[in-house]
Amino acid sequence: MIEALELKDRVTVMPHVAYSTLPEVYRSADAFALPLTDRREAFGLVALETMACGVPVMTTELGTGTTYHNVHGINGYHVLPEDERALAEAIERCADENLKEKNAALIRKRVKEFSIEKFRSSWEELILSLTEKDIGSEPR
Repeated sequence: MIEALELKDRVTVMPHVAYSTLPEVYRSADAFALPLTDRREAFGLVALETMACGVPVMTTELGTGTTYHNVHGINGYHVLPEDERALAEAIERCADENLKEKNAALIRKRVKEFSIEKFRSSWEELILSLTEKDIGSEPR
């Protein structure tokens, strides 16, 4: 399809990439698309990895976490699954709005909400907020 549409100069299909070189690869992208169709993909960690490099993401709305980390219009865009036209329009809109350059700092800031430190802190707050009564009581 890349050849048929004469996109060889604009599209790169990458072979396996070593984990240590992923940030370099992510930073070289203008946008990242994660067009999932299966609800078993509960979160889409690769989208966060890409956002950590300041790159906007296009994700599909599956009713899972795949769009939770992606703030529509800031970090990228949400589209419906299996809607290729909407995905293409979102990518084009991202480029037209220069979202990577305009919002790179906001995109990276959003990723910090999902750091291991934030995760630990949230769990500690939850655990400490439980009282002995809460822990020892039977469900009603």
